[in-house]
Amino acid sequence: MPPTRSLVEREQRERIISQSVTRPWSPDKSLYKPLRDMEFRLIKIPSKTSEQPVRCEILYADLNSPPQYTAISYTWGDASDTCTIVLNTFSFSVGVNLHGALCAVGKTTSDVLVWVDALCIDQHNTNEKTIQIPLMGQIYSRADFVSVWLGPEDDNSDAVIKLLRRLHRISEEANHHDEISSLLSSQSEKSDVAAVVSLFEREYWSYSQVLASQGPSSLSDIEYLDEGSLLDVLRACRNKIASKPQDKLFGILGILPPKTRDQFRPDDSRSVKDVYIEIVDYLVTTTGSLDVMCDAIHFPAHTSSENLPSYVPDWSHIPSVVAMGNMYKISASGNRKSQHKFDERMSKIEFDAIYIDTIGIHGIAVGTLCTSADYLMAFVHWKALLLGAIQNESKEVQLSAQEEFCNVLSLGQIPAEFESPADWLAFCYHVFASLLRERLPCLQLNDELLGYSEMTTDPSKRRESLQSHFGSKMMGRCFFRTEEGMIGMGSGAVIPGDIIVVPLGCSTPVLLREEGTRGEYRFVGDVYLINYMHGQAIDEAMQGENGALTYVLH
Repeated sequence: MPPTRSLVEREQRERIISQSVTRPWSPDKSLYKPLRDMEFRLIKIPSKTSEQPVRCEILYADLNSPPQYTAISYTWGDASDTCTIVLNTFSFSVGVNLHGALCAVGKTTSDVLVWVDALCIDQHNTNEKTIQIPLMGQIYSRADFVSVWLGPEDDNSDAVIKLLRRLHRISEEANHHDEISSLLSSQSEKSDVAAVVSLFEREYWSYSQVLASQGPSSLSDIEYLDEGSLLDVLRACRNKIASKPQDKLFGILGILPPKTRDQFRPDDSRSVKDVYIEIVDYLVTTTGSLDVMCDAIHFPAHTSSENLPSYVPDWSHIPSVVAMGNMYKISASGNRKSQHKFDERMSKIEFDAIYIDTIGIHGIAVGTLCTSADYLMAFVHWKALLLGAIQNESKEVQLSAQEEFCNVLSLGQIPAEFESPADWLAFCYHVFASLLRERLPCLQLNDELLGYSEMTTDPSKRRESLQSHFGSKMMGRCFFRTEEGMIGMGSGAVIPGDIIVVPLGCSTPVLLREEGTRGEYRFVGDVYLINYMHGQAIDEAMQGENGALTYVLH
């Protein structure tokens, strides 16, 4: 391998004469020279940069032995809102956010070297981006400093910094919780606390690209990264904004293991559909799990121009509902791996699954912009549907069905302190009945619910229990009863005739809807079904009661 070009040699060749005439830059002009293996660019900003436009120059360095430099973490912002800088001898348009960051960094008393993606990577060179974007994690981690640009300072920025430093000092002391609580609740600090809150509501924190500068440690819910971690990271970043839909993947490549990172080519010219299908292909093939399709959230309905297959999650969409397998320890298919194949165009997936039952009736769906009234009225409707379906059964069967109903309302997440289904039923009915009586006093309750409403508990705890134990599970879902009398809760998009299957390699049962005349199905959503969340379908199949069938999703 030829020796790496030294920083000094390249600096001498690339040095800008500040008085030289600038020319508008276009991709066909020679601003960027090809990079060698593990070589990267840096931007030199002169000290005390105050002149406009900002003048800076490109230097080259070896990432294995770099000079001291600062990596800048920022958001690209509105692509149409730009300022002009001088880069080498060319006038160059940059986003207003980046311009602000360069001006701030340049206020030092000596020249500074910085790395910033928009300038140090040739954004018009697909091959270069394919190599450089996966290196961003190393570029940030090897920087001497990472400077975060949150935007222009406010009048109270100094007070915010002082308060944060004070909180940091207190946090290092023993028994600091009470002192921090006292400080944050102090009237004298009220305006500064509000300013801190405003600081952490700035746009920067909502972008997925900032993860590259923060590294894997910023994902506190993920213990380690392996091939399957791509799904964990995508889920953790689901509520983050990306400049382009493809960046929901490309923006996190730098923090993924090399074995995963090398499987993806960060190319903005590829369609969003191709990129998102590739994610599914990689995850299903490498892990043998179909859990990724449960992140295709179809309720509430949202419109996308990408025409994704129903089993492919739209990662650019930020839903209020998350896949059950992401939240709870469930294993509907036990330890079985998926049996699947894609069609040639990757627009369909064929997999083996165990048929369970067909939806018979369902209740009203709970939306995602909810108040307690939504949960309460859904409870009334769902319970009425259940009682109507079992009215001719014995009292023992009716009681058992209602205990299962309360289990369903909490998606099976019953605290250990409730020792029996009867105890959980009493608590569940008390929470709903007491709040119905409080919020809707004119709504007539039957004698059974009236009895539960008269139990005495702290009203604030009732409201908290409604949200934590039930509301958070009901949101975006609805109650159903199958043709064979099983009950559960699934996507709010469910309709009678949808079928419930347990795919091999999937943590949860799922809802499928037959479409067209070719025997193909659409993915509707994941589902909680009593007695089928922990491998029971696999047990039945092994006993010859219910074998796996093949389904095709489009």
